[in-house]
Amino acid sequence: MSSAGQIIRIQGWSTDIDTTVEDLSVNGTNNAYLTQPAGVGLDIVSASAADDVGSTGVETVRLWYLDTDWQQQHEDISMNGTTTVSTTATDILRVQYMEAINVGSGGVAAGAITLTEDGGVVNTYLKIGAGSTFSENGYYYVPAGQKFLVRAIYPAVGAAMTGETRLELFVQTCADTTEANIDLDFVEREYVIGNTENVNIKPFCFDPPIIVQAKCRVRMRAVASAVDQTLMAQMAGVLVPATYIYRP
Repeated sequence: MSSAGQIIRIQGWSTDIDTTVEDLSVNGTNNAYLTQPAGVGLDIVSASAADDVGSTGVETVRLWYLDTDWQQQHEDISMNGTTTVSTTATDILRVQYMEAINVGSGGVAAGAITLTEDGGVVNTYLKIGAGSTFSENGYYYVPAGQKFLVRAIYPAVGAAMTGETRLELFVQTCADTTEANIDLDFVEREYVIGNTENVNIKPFCFDPPIIVQAKCRVRMRAVASAVDQTLMAQMAGVLVPATYIYRP
């Protein structure tokens, strides 16, 4: 279901960036990642009863994922508040992002909506924070037969930030589909974004773009000069066929 020229935006957000490098994740710590070599089913649940069909919060969530052939798929899931809903799909190999496609009068998630282990809450793989409509875990897997061209990163610092925070982009260069632990071989792309005294923070635009190959992962990470800093960022790019050759 991948489509050439599909615009991709990936958001990261944390109120707990500390003095060691960590994922820009709404979990406030390093992300959990699906790393098994076989597909699974997962669960979605909200912290609020208002995220339910016919209520004021999120009614329907669309989960984008890669199946066991690394092909991009999606499933639309009707929310049931604080009652866990299992995905129909059981061939989920890697998750990409979630977005609310139907919302009630509140317009946003009433509570945090989490994508977790099937039948348990040991690991959270994606999360739409309360007050949002899009998952904010800051990572993305590239489907088979595609390339992801990262064109820009748009950062925004929190009002309470007290020191310099460094935003980094990591690209996974090796994603062996048979390997249980694929958190290896990252090439670091590092960009300093400044602090609260920088009231006019500009986006980082990449020309030529950063090209992420098929079956690889790209993620945003950050580190601060003081603990408990807030940082938000959006990575934007486009999916193109693997045969695409960039010509400036």
